[in-house]
Amino acid sequence: MENYRHALAFPRVKRWIKRVISNRKDLVHLLVLALLVLQLGKGIYWQRMKSPCFDEPLHIRLGLEYWKQQEYGYGFTNPTLPQRIIALPQVLLDPDGTIFQLWLGPGRIPVLIQMVLLGGVLFVWIRGRAGDSGALIALVLYAFCPNILAHGSIAGTDMPAAAAFFISLICYIALMRQITLIRLVAAGSALAVLFTTKLVAFFLLPTLLALGIFRSIDVWPLHVFGKSLTGIWQKSLALMVLLLILGGCVVGAIWGVYGFQYRDSRGDEHSSWDQLETTDISAPLRWAATHRVLPEGYLVAIHLMSTVENTGYLRGETSYDGWWWYFPYALLVKTPIPTLFCFLFSIGAVVVQLSRFRDESSVSLDIPKDVLEWIGLTFSVFCYLGISMISSYNVGVRLMLPIYPCLIALVGLIVPYLKKNQIFRYTICVLLAWLGLTFVYQSQDPVGYFNEFAGGSKNGYKHLVDSNLDWGQDLPLLVEYLEGQEDQEIWLEYFGALYPSLYDINFRGIVSPYAQPQSTDVVLEPLSGGLYVVSLTHLFGGYILDDRSRYPMDTEQWLTLHRKVSLYDQGLLEPEAENLYKTTYGASPTKQELLTLRGFQGIALLNRLKKTEPDDRIGYTMFVYQLSDEDIAILTSP
Repeated sequence: MENYRHALAFPRVKRWIKRVISNRKDLVHLLVLALLVLQLGKGIYWQRMKSPCFDEPLHIRLGLEYWKQQEYGYGFTNPTLPQRIIALPQVLLDPDGTIFQLWLGPGRIPVLIQMVLLGGVLFVWIRGRAGDSGALIALVLYAFCPNILAHGSIAGTDMPAAAAFFISLICYIALMRQITLIRLVAAGSALAVLFTTKLVAFFLLPTLLALGIFRSIDVWPLHVFGKSLTGIWQKSLALMVLLLILGGCVVGAIWGVYGFQYRDSRGDEHSSWDQLETTDISAPLRWAATHRVLPEGYLVAIHLMSTVENTGYLRGETSYDGWWWYFPYALLVKTPIPTLFCFLFSIGAVVVQLSRFRDESSVSLDIPKDVLEWIGLTFSVFCYLGISMISSYNVGVRLMLPIYPCLIALVGLIVPYLKKNQIFRYTICVLLAWLGLTFVYQSQDPVGYFNEFAGGSKNGYKHLVDSNLDWGQDLPLLVEYLEGQEDQEIWLEYFGALYPSLYDINFRGIVSPYAQPQSTDVVLEPLSGGLYVVSLTHLFGGYILDDRSRYPMDTEQWLTLHRKVSLYDQGLLEPEAENLYKTTYGASPTKQELLTLRGFQGIALLNRLKKTEPDDRIGYTMFVYQLSDEDIAILTSP
């Protein structure tokens, strides 16, 4: 009987497949579903195989603080709405669980859902303007983008910000085309979410203003609640009122997120505005604080973000001042080459198409199709990139995530104008096939993805580190690697927010326990031979190996301490050396001096190891060195 049922089922499946293939609409829906499920499955698989990245525990902690204590994230550089959403599954399903246990459960699910929803919104929006072909091409670029996959699988704020940025932009563009109550509510809601998600929201303001000015002075009528306004002053007045309404929505949402309180119960004790008054606060922020225009926590976040310092790394150099070309370069080496070609081609095609509409403006009774969309998307990309280029906060391509949906949408929108061109059709097929192969073979670790321009992920450390490559995600690979090293002394310098001991890794620290100023409670462990494992962000970045870090390197002090301790150790074996030591220094070295010397030795070791070829590698994020006692003595001496 069971075999008979299987025999009946097979023809049914065959008929269903035939029907789907013959029905274009069903086939498109099936392809969309397949792409989004593939992206979701890849994201779930990747996040289950990796340890929490550097910022994730902080985001979870801030979210839990809100739900449990109604605290609003003082001292953090962004609003805490996304953190609350991220922590919500734990609050509902496992309120007594630890932050670490969250990654064994639903911790990253909200961000995964937002990634898939953004893909769906992108497809639907482009399909309504460019048809199935343009929407499908855009969805392929979106689903196979390693940067979107990486940060859509992490409990962070970058994917929520990207989703809110794109949705806010397209809602505002729709509003500029025709002002209706539904569109006004949609735009106000989207902007409210964006400004309570991440402060990159301010990067969108120039685009909103530019589109408003464009609609004020263009030759096409502005439709406002069924009425058509044609005069410049009429349109300008209507748009100013519109912007005030949207601004009111944003300000109201910000106050709502902060519980309509200027300062929560911790305000006087935890990084409140009063404690920041000794710093160089800009006049507009000081005025806003004096008049309580926005909650104190939001103003503090703006101040911290505008003044934050971070050690950047680019092509072998570190800097606190950053590089104007950091983000363009990061986009160049972190975006798949086929996607880059599509982006560049679409921008060029948009410029050409816009130049053609100038001749049609005098005869068109309404704003031509896609003009506002092209202008808004293109301007937002260049404006966002331009603002980023003057910033010294060079931490990773993840800050560029909001412009990816905009660029992908431009590709989709330009397809209908070029799909009859045979060269275009062949070229796009080749590029998408290339992108598919990249997705299959080179996205085992999407955080550490680098394209062929950079020499692939294995050479990524030569270009960028931090969240571009090594964000603490490879503790499981370290555990697997150390399974065959039981007889080795493990020395580890790990870049991450979790303690490796949570993964049952027994190790000794190379530098981290000896940060200055040191606590005399630290156990002094002299460096010795063994297996040395170093995260590439610590090895090449500036978090340790930098004069302005927590581990300042004073060469003269290092040399003095080295001579003193070496002579003391020699005096324990030789009476003449002992007498010389007593004559020169008198008292024995203090523990503080020994700890300081030990920190200098760890820094010297890392500085010299980064110029040494590793004996092995763990994923794309860690180098392994096998060192003897003799090697250590040579590498740690002044």
